[in-house]
Amino acid sequence: MGNDSTFYRPPTANQFRRYLNQIPENFEMCCTVWEEIAIPSLTKQARYGAKAGQILHSVA
Repeated sequence: MGNDSTFYRPPTANQFRRYLNQIPENFEMCCTVWEEIAIPSLTKQARYGAKAGQILHSVA
């Protein structure tokens, strides 16, 4: 099972604790890598604030 809620920001320690309290011990779950790692640049949207339009890393 996957968790896509982590795309917009890294999960906090409290979020991980809540997940662990809700799933069975042997349950496997992967989280989506947040967008600042997954995409090369941010669009010019207000939600990015000062980072809007910035290139985050080059694509090799």
